[in-house]
Amino acid sequence: MDNGEMRWVSEGIPDMRVAFLPREEVDFTDGWHVQGLKGTGSYGLQRRRRVRLPEYRTMPLFAREPFRGSSAASRMGLMPITAAGHASFALGVAKSMLAMSRNSRPPRCG
Repeated sequence: MDNGEMRWVSEGIPDMRVAFLPREEVDFTDGWHVQGLKGTGSYGLQRRRRVRLPEYRTMPLFAREPFRGSSAASRMGLMPITAAGHASFALGVAKSMLAMSRNSRPPRCG
């Protein structure tokens, strides 16, 4: 925010940021019980106290320059890496649904 107004990186795109918090400031919640999500190892989270987060603990969501490392993955930025993970989940669910519709039971894992 700048003077109480949303900060924009370009027309129609707000300056969205990723925040990094110390683990001891976060409570993890186990609410991922819909098909396929339990196996992702993902958790919801809630910050224990509301305090202003220092900017050095954030980075732009759509940044393409690496903040650490120099691998090809770090040069892609966070969004393409996240998208790849979501795409693989979607493909897995689609494969499961096709198998269930053919066999009337879910496929075995492993």
